[in-house]
Amino acid sequence: MTIDKYGKWYCINNLVAMVVETIRYDKPDLTSDEILDKSTKSKTYQLLCDIKTGLWTEGPDYIIDMYQKETGNFI
Repeated sequence: MTIDKYGKWYCINNLVAMVVETIRYDKPDLTSDEILDKSTKSKTYQLLCDIKTGLWTEGPDYIIDMYQKETGNFI
């Protein structure tokens, strides 16, 4: 089965939403906008949005762990 670029972007958008909600669960003092603003400035986010990396096939915990390793903090 081949997934077209629109399907991949759908996965990326859903994954970003899952990441934000997962972080909100652990950091209820932050808004979704704050989390999204901080995370979109990261290398992890840039890699996630590059369809060729295949990062869009991973789960939210993997993305959060990758972000933590990059930045040294949760958010």
